Amino acid sequence: MGQIYSACIYDIEDRTACVMDADKFHANCYSFCGTVAVAHYLLRNKPHNVMWGGGYIVLDDALEDIHDEKTLLGISTYVDYEGFERNNKSISEIPYYDRIKFIEENNKTWKRFSVWDEAITHFDLKNKLSVPYDGYLINHTKKLAVDLADYQTKARAMSLSGGIDMEKCIDPIPVLTELSGSSYSGGARMAYLNGVSAQSTPELASSWQGDLLQITDSLQNGFDVIDCCFADVWEKANYCYKVFGLTDEGLIKNGDSLYEAILMNIIGKRSGPHHVKVELTEDGYNFNAVNLRAKPLS
Repeated sequence: MGQIYSACIYDIEDRTACVMDADKFHANCYSFCGTVAVAHYLLRNKPHNVMWGGGYIVLDDALEDIHDEKTLLGISTYVDYEGFERNNKSISEIPYYDRIKFIEENNKTWKRFSVWDEAITHFDLKNKLSVPYDGYLINHTKKLAVDLADYQTKARAMSLSGGIDMEKCIDPIPVLTELSGSSYSGGARMAYLNGVSAQSTPELASSWQGDLLQITDSLQNGFDVIDCCFADVWEKANYCYKVFGLTDEGLIKNGDSLYEAILMNIIGKRSGPHHVKVELTEDGYNFNAVNLRAKPLS
């Protein structure tokens, strides 16, 4: 079935929480998704803690290695005692039972709210099909920031199916704030299952879970801008092919250079970088990874 996620944007100080069913991670992590629009809408109004929380947190002792209160508070926005009780025998004898009780006690304190309609209307998402990527996504907890315009430039992609050349990108917020209940079925890995563009930074996934975030028009003093990009290997290749075209040898361009791809297997082991060659077929085209070093464009 796959792990189901909840998009949780919450304020620890005033105990308000906007919690949405986000389905499987790769169904609701894109620039055109309503859950992403709500996150951007709230973060442009004021700072909130954010966690894209996986439902598997109640299984297989996933909570055993989680000790910090900040993460437990985030979990309490979308999980309650019954979730653990249904999936664990002799629950009161579990070594981390005190953390389950902490989650249950705090679960009852959140004042729930929804701004779904307001967010969709504010960004005119039905017509523009994307949240705007301007300003900075800043992390008050870690004093870090992501330049959203730079992020979008590097993460732009285009779907390989559906017959519509719609530009999109994986949004940084779900990936940075993901809390997965399983090391084998992390949501971000499903969003770029076969690999990433060489510009991507998959090592940053889950590094901001539960942190206090905000979207600002300008960079605040004391924040370091980090290199951040999450782009599926083939969807990014498709974008570059459609926008920048090919060399005489049939290799995909990426601006003034060649597109570079990093392939991954099911456990995340990487190989590459590769260039990507396009093979035209009767039904369209195929992409083939070619293990070549960069060379001047033709």
